[in-house]
Amino acid sequence: MKCINNYLIQKYIDGEATEKEVQLINNHLKKCASCISKLENRQILSKNVISATNKIIIKEIVTPKFLSPVNTLKKQWDIKKHIIIYIAAASILTGILVLYNHKINKHTPEIYSIQNTTEDVNANQPCSEQKITLKITDPQGNTTEYNLD
Repeated sequence: MKCINNYLIQKYIDGEATEKEVQLINNHLKKCASCISKLENRQILSKNVISATNKIIIKEIVTPKFLSPVNTLKKQWDIKKHIIIYIAAASILTGILVLYNHKINKHTPEIYSIQNTTEDVNANQPCSEQKITLKITDPQGNTTEYNLD
């Protein structure tokens, strides 16, 4: 005859065994002194565990207040502050460059046309060996010719 395992005995003690398991255990205990001893030892152990856990009674549970990590919030603010400063500096610099570029462009004449007067250009020769003449006309109508030799 096969004896009852400890898991099934514990279920029987805790009242978690099914009716079929209870019937099987009761029938087996009528014939097996070893399992009766095992059952009695397990019952004593269970009573001791229950009484020990009942002695550990916490009257009041105190939960500590949740404190937000100040360093983390400060670091996040520092990062945001730096980003704002960098964006502001970049905006100011961009504005200065646009205004400066606008001033420079007011003083330089616009070029209306550039014409290449040399018609025979050999793509197989380097530019330094060819005669190229550029004709540049400014907004006032003045024409200037440049010979690129």
